Amino acid sequence: MEAVNRTDVYNISNKMNLKIVHFARGTYIKANGKYSKLSCNRFFVPIMDGGEIKSYIRDMKNNFDLAVGNIYFIPCYHTGAVFLTENLQFISIQFNLELYRGLDVFFRLGEIKCFYEPEFVERIKQSFEYKNDYIAAAALRCVVWEMTVKLLSAMSAVQIEALNNFAEFSDIIQYISKNCTAATSIKELAVMHGSSREHFTRRFSKIIGISPKQYLNNALLNRAIQMILKDDLLSKEIASELEFSNEFYFSRFFKKNMGFSPRVFKRIHFPV
Repeated sequence: MEAVNRTDVYNISNKMNLKIVHFARGTYIKANGKYSKLSCNRFFVPIMDGGEIKSYIRDMKNNFDLAVGNIYFIPCYHTGAVFLTENLQFISIQFNLELYRGLDVFFRLGEIKCFYEPEFVERIKQSFEYKNDYIAAAALRCVVWEMTVKLLSAMSAVQIEALNNFAEFSDIIQYISKNCTAATSIKELAVMHGSSREHFTRRFSKIIGISPKQYLNNALLNRAIQMILKDDLLSKEIASELEFSNEFYFSRFFKKNMGFSPRVFKRIHFPV
């Protein structure tokens, strides 16, 4: 049999960038059931629950009581509610998988997913328990990649085909990811695309799945989150860097889109 060279497969593989942004185990009672969203994908993996009150994850389509043996997935930028009791012990993995910088593979998934995978849960637990950091890191990436296979397999043919069309806007997407501010306009992006504002908006919405305005908002939120978490800047400084007219407008924008003010968001989702 002659060798079959799947060039498209390894080219796509080389484009995929997996970034783990959070890996933790324990309890977390600050998740109080309020609707919010994050700029990264989330796996919740319950590993022990001795309480009578059920923890849950829900969105507008699904409502899941958390049970040991299941793995729950919330796509990036998807609005969901998480309620966790003090009795639920779980492993949390947060990550992004990008074909192009700033464009996550799963942002169009549109709903929370649940997989019954008790044997796989044990592998996730083992990945956390390795004492050697390098072995733990390799094991973590392995389990996340395997779960992405399940997620991709659960996507519709239309959703998968959309991934092939993203290349048309790859330069614009990467520009937005690196440079977007509150002052970035749709007209500016349309000029980069070489089309009118109206044509660009229609084409972008069709290919990417959301309007360029919403995509800009998501990218701006992601930049703000990175600054909140990594740079320990004041809201006034972040507002200035991202070209908001003032810190109050920035805080209002952030709360409207994320469900919390920047200060509360950091305290709840990423406590020190």
